[in-house]
Amino acid sequence: MTAKRIVAAKRDHHLLDLSFLLVQALNGLASASSLFIIAAGLTIVFGVTRIVNFAHGSFYMLGAYFGVTLIPRLLDVSSSFPMFLAGVLAAALGVGLIGVAMELVLLRRIYKVPELFQLLATFGVVLAVQDLVLKIWGPLDILLIDLPPGTDRLATIAGLVPALAGTVVVTIPSDVSHLVVRKSITVARRSPAPVLGLVENMAGMFQGPDGETLAREAGVEFLGRVPFDPALATAADRGEPYVAVAPAAPAARALTAIAARLRDTLLAARA
Repeated sequence: MTAKRIVAAKRDHHLLDLSFLLVQALNGLASASSLFIIAAGLTIVFGVTRIVNFAHGSFYMLGAYFGVTLIPRLLDVSSSFPMFLAGVLAAALGVGLIGVAMELVLLRRIYKVPELFQLLATFGVVLAVQDLVLKIWGPLDILLIDLPPGTDRLATIAGLVPALAGTVVVTIPSDVSHLVVRKSITVARRSPAPVLGLVENMAGMFQGPDGETLAREAGVEFLGRVPFDPALATAADRGEPYVAVAPAAPAARALTAIAARLRDTLLAARA
């Protein structure tokens, strides 16, 4: 029996290494894709219009705000893919019309001026779009960044968001997950943001190691466990907050309690 356990442990460790390498490779491809999109956007805009348009990213932001505003309203009329597609196309059309207005009002006037003046003019558009977004949609209440499994993204996010209030680590009752989460906690402690706690997701789905024990051994606060509930995944796929759809469900109550503990921790840190 001991030999079988050793063989099983080696097999699980080998699978962990392969899955870890796969996750790191996918994360690297995602990061490279983001950098490529940014570089390609700047290159195409400058290559086609010969304008150093510093504001093209703001139009992507406007498209996102248009989308999250229009699509839910259209889905309320008819929850179907054509309505979703209509919302996406309407958001793209709205951004396109704003782009045409910017071309007619501003860009045609600065075609022949030095690149520095083009940069300053389009940067002014960035500030104007930012103020417009704040006026219409209001300021950001909270920024929650959901990172994929692994450890390489946290350092990047901590560099991009210096005022990061903290990190929350999520695990499931699995030996492999606990091994990955231990590494994640170690990496998170090297960042300026504190580790706010650990959450156990999919609790009760299958037998496995306890998340509370992992939190105690790692020296972090255990925030709670979320029971496995297929309805939670269904609501998430539909874009519906489960705590609003089924507030009395055990998973919804667990999420509400965890959010309350995080809120109290963050407010105490600001006091």
